[in-house]
Amino acid sequence: MNYTYMKGCALCMTLCLTSAALPGRSNAESSAIVNEVLQSSVVKGVVKDSNGEPLLGVNVLVKGTTIGAVTDIDGNFSFEAPAGCTLVISYIGFESQEVKVKGNAPLNIILKEDSEALDEVVVIGYGTQKKVNLTGAVSAVTGEEIAKRPVSNTSTMLQGQMPGLRITSDKGQPGNESVQMRVRGQGTYSSAGSNPLVLINGVEGDLATLDPNIIESVSVLKDAASASIYGSRAANGVILITTKNGSEMKERVSVRYNGNFAVHNPTTLLDLIWDSPTYMKYFNMAKENSGSPITERYTQEMIDAYTNPTDPQKYPSFNWLDYMFDPAFVQQHNVNVSGTIGKTSYNASLSMLNQPGTMKGQEYQRYNASLDLTSQVNDWVKIGMYFTGSRSYRQETRQGDTDAYLSTISQAPTYMPWLPDDGSGIKRYTSKAYTFESNNKNMVAIAETENFKKYVNTDANVQAWAEIKPFKGLTWYTKGAIRYKAQHYKDWGAIPTPIYFYHDGTQNGTLNTNGTGLTSNMEYSTYVNLYTYLKYDWLSSNKDHSLSAMAGYSLESYRYDVLQGYRQDYDFPLHELNAGNSSVQTNSGSSQEWGLVSGFFRLNYGFKDRYLVELNARYDGSSRIASQSRWGVFPSFSLGWRVTEEEWMKDLQWDWLNSLKLLFQQKKSRSCRDSCFEQEK
Repeated sequence: MNYTYMKGCALCMTLCLTSAALPGRSNAESSAIVNEVLQSSVVKGVVKDSNGEPLLGVNVLVKGTTIGAVTDIDGNFSFEAPAGCTLVISYIGFESQEVKVKGNAPLNIILKEDSEALDEVVVIGYGTQKKVNLTGAVSAVTGEEIAKRPVSNTSTMLQGQMPGLRITSDKGQPGNESVQMRVRGQGTYSSAGSNPLVLINGVEGDLATLDPNIIESVSVLKDAASASIYGSRAANGVILITTKNGSEMKERVSVRYNGNFAVHNPTTLLDLIWDSPTYMKYFNMAKENSGSPITERYTQEMIDAYTNPTDPQKYPSFNWLDYMFDPAFVQQHNVNVSGTIGKTSYNASLSMLNQPGTMKGQEYQRYNASLDLTSQVNDWVKIGMYFTGSRSYRQETRQGDTDAYLSTISQAPTYMPWLPDDGSGIKRYTSKAYTFESNNKNMVAIAETENFKKYVNTDANVQAWAEIKPFKGLTWYTKGAIRYKAQHYKDWGAIPTPIYFYHDGTQNGTLNTNGTGLTSNMEYSTYVNLYTYLKYDWLSSNKDHSLSAMAGYSLESYRYDVLQGYRQDYDFPLHELNAGNSSVQTNSGSSQEWGLVSGFFRLNYGFKDRYLVELNARYDGSSRIASQSRWGVFPSFSLGWRVTEEEWMKDLQWDWLNSLKLLFQQKKSRSCRDSCFEQEK
C-alpha cells in the first residue's frame, strides 16, 4: 500500500512533557522518568516505507510515555527525549517497530507493511467484521489500488482485482461500454437478472458513474452466508462501496490533485484491402465465382485508370477505416480537499472526464462532485452526511457503434466520402463510384451532418446518518437516503442529405439516416431508503468468547416516470421538439412504482477466534409480488473452523501456512418454499 497520497498536507507537531505521576507507576518511577527528561537531548530522524518513500503522520513515541511527535510531509520528526530511550514507531498498515536511541545521530527508520493488519477488517452487510472471523466468502480491495488504473469507467477498474468477480465489456463506446459484472457466474433469479446488487455507503447506486478517487474500499459478498442479509436482491452477490472521509487528517488540511492523460487506440481493426486496383481485381473474382453478370464487374479500362492515376483525387485509393478512426486523447482531473475542523471531518471532491471516441461521432464528458461530513458530537453520538452527484453528456451516431463500424468497412476504396469542392463551399457527399458497387451508408456523411443521439444523464445520491452508543457494546445506527436519476436523450435526424455518384456527380437519392424528425425522451426515477438497526458486541473477560447480535428494519420505495415526444421534418440546426412539423407528431408516457419493507438479523459467535458461527436472516415484503406470496424469509447458516489456531497445528510449525479455515454454509431459497435448501461447502 502506498501512502504518499497524503503528501501536501500541513502537519502540526505535538510535544507532550509531564512531571506528574504516571498512571500505573509509583512516585519513584515517575521521578526517575522526570530526571531522565531533564537530561534530555534532541532526537530526530526520518521514517520511510520499504520503497524509500517518506511517510507522513507516523507516531513516534518514547516507550512508556506520551513524549513524542508525528512525522511531517517529508517523513521527518524531531523532539526532545531522554538520553538512551527507546522509541516506538507505529503507523496504520505497517508493523510497529522499537528503536534504541544511541547518541545524537539522525535515525533512518524503515517500516514494513503489515498485510495482515491491512486485511484485518472488511466491510460487510450493515457493518464491519474481522476478516479472520468471516464465515462467508468476502473479497476486498482498497480504493487506492483501483484508482491507479487509467480507465474511465469505475466498473472496469475492478477487473482482475478480486477472485470470483468477473468484469466484461462488449463495447468500447465512451460512456456506454456495456460493462457486465458477474459474481460467481450467471444468476437465475428473474427479477435481479444476473447483476449483483451495488450499494454505495449502504444505498443502491451506479458504480459506472462514481468518481474512483472518492472510493475508500470495495467489498464483494459472494455467497449466501455473507449476502443473505440483503434478501432476494442479493441472489447474484453484493458489491459494497465505502467512500472516503477526512477522519485521518487530524486538525490539518490535505489538498490533492490527480490528473490522468491517455491516448486510446483501437486494439484490433480488420486488415482490409484499401488499394483500389487490388480491390477491383478481387471484386471481379468474387462476382465471377458467384455467377453475376459481367455488367456488375469492373472493366479493364476502369482498373487501368486506378492503377496509374493521372488524377489521384479522381481515381483514389481511399482508406475509409483510417479516416473514421483516430487516436483519442482522454483526460481526467480530480481535486480533493479533506481535513478535520474541531470534531468535524470532511472530504470534498470535484472531478471531470473528457473521453472522445476513437470513431468519429462519439463523445463523452462526465463531471462529478462529492462531499462527506462526519461530526463527533460527543463521546457517544456521531452524525454525518454524504452527497455525490454526476452529470454526463454522451453522443453517438443514430445507427449505433456496431452499424457504424460495419458501414465503414463495407465501403469501396474507389471513391472518397465527398465530391471535389465546386466552389460553393457545400460538401456534396457520395454513395458509390459506380452503380454496381454494393456499398453501405456513407458514415463520414452521417458523422458530419448532425445525425446523432445525444444523452444527458444526472445522478445524485444524498444520505444522512446518526450513530449512537449509549453504553459500551451497544450501537444504534440510522440512515436516510434519496437517490435521483434523470436521463434526457434526443434522437435527431435532419431533412435527408442528398448523395451523389462519385464520377459523374449525378444525385443517387438521399443519405439513409433512419428517417427524419426528432424523438425526445425524458426518464426520471426517485429511490428512497430508510434503515435502522441495533447492534450489541460482547467479549468475555478472558476473551475466549465473543458475541455480536444485530437486528434492523428497512423501508424502500422507488418511482419511475418516462415521457416521449416526436415531431417530423427537421432541418439543421433545429434541435427543439416544437420546431418540427406539427402535422406529424406523437407522444407517450408511462410510470411505475414499488415499495419494499424488510426486517433483518445477524448473530455471530466465536470461541477463541477458532470456532465460528454465523446466522443471517431477512424478511422481505415486496409490492411487486402478489399479496398472497409477497412475504418471504431468506435465512442462512454458516460455520467456520480456523484449523491453524489449533495447538496441534501450531506444533507442526508450518511457516508457509498462515491461515487455514474450513467453512460450511447453508441457505434457504424462497423459490423452494420451506423444504428446499442450497448447500455450499
